[in-house]
Amino acid sequence: MRRIADFAIDHRPTWDLCCDHGLVGLWAWHTHSLPELHFVDRAPGLVDAIEQRLSSSLSDDRIAFHSRDASTLSFGEAPSNIFLSGVGFRASQRILAATCPATTPHRLVVSVHAEAERLHDAMEEKGWRLAGETQVEEHGRVRKISAWDGQAALELVTGKDFRNSL
Repeated sequence: MRRIADFAIDHRPTWDLCCDHGLVGLWAWHTHSLPELHFVDRAPGLVDAIEQRLSSSLSDDRIAFHSRDASTLSFGEAPSNIFLSGVGFRASQRILAATCPATTPHRLVVSVHAEAERLHDAMEEKGWRLAGETQVEEHGRVRKISAWDGQAALELVTGKDFRNSL
């Protein structure tokens, strides 16, 4: 979980989608300078449990808990970190297609349970730029973690539009 959060970019709102236990977002909060953190899961019981567990140690109004389907979110135009892990290819595709066009300035960090290569190909096809990747062993299985930057993120680096020069 720590390796996923390591791809976060400081000073960006951060979203832990399908957060399950909240460890990815929590690690990012402790290791990066984040202005806000959002835990999102469609299972109300999970979100309530995370909120109760963290409320005693993290009483900060910059942390929000959302019990809703991640595909209904809107991240806006401000650059954000978006973590999506622990779901399969189809769920990740549904969520990303509904919320994150490649023209956004966001950093997506994804680690899916199955079909990681298929997701990788789909991200490239849609115009996302691979910012980094690694693999980790988890419970005897190797999981791929990929960080992707939207096309508008390239403009943020230098103030120039590099989309057609890559």
